[in-house]
Amino acid sequence: MKCKSCERELPESVYVCPACNAGPQAIQVNSVLEEYIYASRSRCSCGGAFRYDMQTMLAVNGVFCDELSVVCKECGRHERFLFDISSFFMKKGK
Repeated sequence: MKCKSCERELPESVYVCPACNAGPQAIQVNSVLEEYIYASRSRCSCGGAFRYDMQTMLAVNGVFCDELSVVCKECGRHERFLFDISSFFMKKGK
């Protein structure tokens, strides 16, 4: 994954760029459903589909995010997706 700000390559599971401190390096979504749709359409580097493993909420540089952990059904590779949930998490009236 590359930093959205400086385009440098980021180590796996690093959500704030150590070079320019930009973060979170998260996928923008408007609902939890969008997170699962994104993950279900993604494929492992071997071509296999992912199964869901765990979902965790965390704050990255003060931004609320969901981390969705998945496992490839074919090769067993673990992958994580980070989603920016600030568009809907803790909003008044929701």
